[in-house]
Amino acid sequence: AAAADADDLREISGVGPFLEGKLNAVGIYTFKQVAALSPDVVTTLGATFGSFSDRIERENWIEQAKILHAAQYGETL
Repeated sequence: AAAADADDLREISGVGPFLEGKLNAVGIYTFKQVAALSPDVVTTLGATFGSFSDRIERENWIEQAKILHAAQYGETL
């Protein structure tokens, strides 16, 4: 996805400006991309979050992203 197609990832509980910036820095801009994160990517990405390393799993970002995507686009992932 391109930055121009970005969703407001801060709608995911646990994502603030800092972590949204981290996601954007690796090319993640949409709920659909967050919903599709593999376990390996979750681990690798979490390692870049400093003290927030388990945030993706702890806050259940993948499920939240699926719900937000469905609500915004009418498409179930």
